Parts: sequence; structure tokens; C-alpha cells
Amino acid sequence: MNFNEIWKVVLGIIASVGGIGVIILCISNYLSKLFADKYLEKVKTDFEIKLESYKSQLEITKTVSLRYSNSQFEEYSKLWASRVISF
Repeated sequence: MNFNEIWKVVLGIIASVGGIGVIILCISNYLSKLFADKYLEKVKTDFEIKLESYKSQLEITKTVSLRYSNSQFEEYSKLWASRVISF
């Protein structure tokens, strides 16, 4: 074997390993993107569920607070009316 043949064999090995490396890189890139998208959807869904829960809790708190404020206003109005009439 001369130097030229050895060089062709070495370049052939490097090219085949490089080609396999590119294929493996493309496959791993595709799979990682696929898993990342699935994880992102899962996290997004979890946050949307939590957000809806917080919204419903806020709505309940708002309703309770408004009922309390309205009943308090009614009581103050009755008290005021009874004080005005007694003077």
C-alpha cells in the first residue's frame, strides 16, 4: 500500500463516520424538538388549569366581598334612617 491508498482509506473512514454523525445529529435534533414540544404543551396545560382555578377563586372572593359590602351598606342605611327619624 502506498501513501495515496492509505490517504483514501482514511478519508473514506472519516467521511463515513461524519455522514453517520450528521444522520445521528439530525435524528437527535428531531427527537429533542419533539420531546421539548410535548413538555411545553404539558407545562402550558398545567398553567392554564392553575390559571382557571385562580380565576374561579377570585370570582368567589369577589362575590363574597360584594355580598358583604352590600349587606353592610344596607345595615348602615337602616341605622342612619333610624338615627335621622329619632332626632
